[in-house]
Amino acid sequence: MNSKIIPFTLTLAIWFIFAGRVNLQILMVGTIVCLMISFMLTNRLFRLGHRTYKWKTIGIKIYGLFLLILIYLFDVFQSAVRVSAHAFEIKPSFSPRIVIMEGSFDKSNRISVLASFITCNQGSLAMDFDHLNNNYLIHWMDVQSDQEVEEKKTRIREHEKLIAKLFD
Repeated sequence: MNSKIIPFTLTLAIWFIFAGRVNLQILMVGTIVCLMISFMLTNRLFRLGHRTYKWKTIGIKIYGLFLLILIYLFDVFQSAVRVSAHAFEIKPSFSPRIVIMEGSFDKSNRISVLASFITCNQGSLAMDFDHLNNNYLIHWMDVQSDQEVEEKKTRIREHEKLIAKLFD
């Protein structure tokens, strides 16, 4: 029980900071929410803490995370330049397209990281995952040719490989 008190007090303190004031209603709701969070978090956190990792594995995962962040920032910069170029065109021409792509992930945490990779960039509007057929449905804002679609698919495959290495 002692292992659940520290996460409870920390989450309750964060609750009060975000609430901006302390009164009876905030205390009651915060207590209920923070109790649920602390019971859910401690089971997962302590289970992860008992795993043993080799230093080489940790180093590879940190390197993979660093590489993933760099690639993400590059993609964001590249898509921002493309969207900005469209914003300043006199007669902008967009050719939106929905592309169906076969997926390779089966776990939801990998899919959500990949979805963030795809949709947080400017130029892609939405992504959906079809669990029955294991397909990604991606809505891109401006795709001019099939060659550009294939280039984007290969970039997504590269992202999938990186994410798979990171979550193994």
